[in-house]
Amino acid sequence: MYTFVLEKDITFKYELAELEPEKIYEHFMEYEDEVCFILDKGLVYGIVTIGDMWRYYVNESENLNITTQYRSISEVDFAKAEVIFNEIPTVHEVPVIVDNFLMGIVRKYPGMDRTWLRQQMAREREGANVWKRKEYERVVSKLRGKVYLYDICTSEITKKLNIADDCEWKAKQKYMAGTSGLKMLTEAQRRCFFGSDFSEENLNEFCKDFNSIRMTVHNGIDRYQDMCSKYFNYKDGHRVVANADSSAPGKIWMFGPCTVVGTYVEDRHTIEYYLQEILRVNGWDNYCVINCGGFGTGGICGRLATEQIAEEDIVIIADNFEELYMMSENREVIKSTTYCGSFAEAYLGTENLIDNLYNAYSHCNYVMNQKIAEKVYRDIRQSLTKDKSPVSPRIAIQDYYIPWDVVKYYREYKKSYQLIEHRGGVCGAIVMNCNPFTKGHRYLIEQAALQVDCLYIFVVEEDKSVFKFEDRIEMVQRGTADLKNVKVLPSGKYIISKETFSQYFEKDNVEQVDDMDYDVRIFGEVVAKELGISIRFVGEEPFDKVTKKYNETMKKILPEYDIKVVEIPRTTTVDGSIISASAVRKAMREKDERLLHAMLPDTTSAYLNYNKIKFNYE
Repeated sequence: MYTFVLEKDITFKYELAELEPEKIYEHFMEYEDEVCFILDKGLVYGIVTIGDMWRYYVNESENLNITTQYRSISEVDFAKAEVIFNEIPTVHEVPVIVDNFLMGIVRKYPGMDRTWLRQQMAREREGANVWKRKEYERVVSKLRGKVYLYDICTSEITKKLNIADDCEWKAKQKYMAGTSGLKMLTEAQRRCFFGSDFSEENLNEFCKDFNSIRMTVHNGIDRYQDMCSKYFNYKDGHRVVANADSSAPGKIWMFGPCTVVGTYVEDRHTIEYYLQEILRVNGWDNYCVINCGGFGTGGICGRLATEQIAEEDIVIIADNFEELYMMSENREVIKSTTYCGSFAEAYLGTENLIDNLYNAYSHCNYVMNQKIAEKVYRDIRQSLTKDKSPVSPRIAIQDYYIPWDVVKYYREYKKSYQLIEHRGGVCGAIVMNCNPFTKGHRYLIEQAALQVDCLYIFVVEEDKSVFKFEDRIEMVQRGTADLKNVKVLPSGKYIISKETFSQYFEKDNVEQVDDMDYDVRIFGEVVAKELGISIRFVGEEPFDKVTKKYNETMKKILPEYDIKVVEIPRTTTVDGSIISASAVRKAMREKDERLLHAMLPDTTSAYLNYNKIKFNYE
């Protein structure tokens, strides 16, 4: 079905002199149009496709590409338009152009569903895929061992599978992930997926075990808790490969999402279990297969960076590499690796394929997992060795990981507060709790502000103090309003928070100070990088052992990121008493007006008195 849309009814046209990439992006996200027409004083100059927009973000280009060579017709002729539609299946709009004037477009219905493309473009725009590519390249370049890469299921392979329009497959794809969807399967479907000996009773126990899986996150690294059950077992953060000998000198590490971890199969039906069995049968008893898979692709780089891998080991990584790299100018996936194509190649030729899939191509059963294991064995066979001598030291790249969520959070934070990098100027930062804001805080800020062009004051946002956050930040803002190069901000989720530095809020009960490196590394790798901060100021800490250790940690770590740590001595009252927030709170409890006057700036006293703030001193 074709229709003609007149030029006056076309909204997707922009003048070259007013071209703004963000406007084009917003248009593609809101409308179904395939292209935007770029005009130069009313004449057609070129077009921008949704693919051009995507590549603009993928390659972090300075300028948006305008395509000047494209197909068009010079009259409203559906037959001529149909020729172009048939020659280029992805085209559903053909412009009618006469003497460089846009007369309208011939549109074909139905158009192509570009929901997936929009989602990818949005991720590219926010920087998720660029960041992920760089992370893979950073981590893999430091990995020890021989690295093999696999796609979970590429778009080309899924086309060859030829099941997209199958009614039963369409119905299965509507099932919810998790155990609720499993129970929606018919008895026949369950028997095909799990095996003929699988019963309703077994399914209930399988679902119960599945729902008992728990994960912990420490220093940004997600690990599964130890678990012992009939169908799912975890130890030391990994799913158990029951037929593997952990004492074997060689290790084969498998990283990836659902397919790799074996989300919907029991332990003895995972890819790792079958691969270990193939190795045993073929005499490779000097290798132990380790299941490092997880639910989703988000934690793969974190696991890769923190596992202790030796040079003689084999590392297998499965992800959506085709999608991740297909639009990049550098189409080579990752250097120093072996790219082995898609796991889904193992699906080709499988009879009754739909019976062996749950609700997605990546949710395989035991039949598909065995085929995948056979493919993996064929691919890595060349790297196997019978050598049983001790391997080289096992070394992790790092003991922490900062995921995309943290990076994304502070990029959005930067936009939300309209912060800019002070190129050519020096930008510093102080992180303060200000519980409450004292003359000591004011002195520290004054001294720091004299040394930089811009000073960010991050007020701890976590509401675990005597004074509420809304009161603390208001006191700081009022107490520094006269300092023109000072900007007061909430600290956000990852600067001295429960997630990054929980002991900060338990100072009175701390006997042994734990590691707080993660909080400092987030500041160095993300916050300072995004905001252009090159100096972090701290106040001298003679009493509080937690804060003192935190200052020492900053002095050790932040120089790695070219961030200077400047410690400023505390100021005192006229009689020589060191000013501190804890001393102020004690004076408040004791109603010591003389000491409060000596330690609190007028702005804090006025705020507390005017608002009649009530405190919890317990």
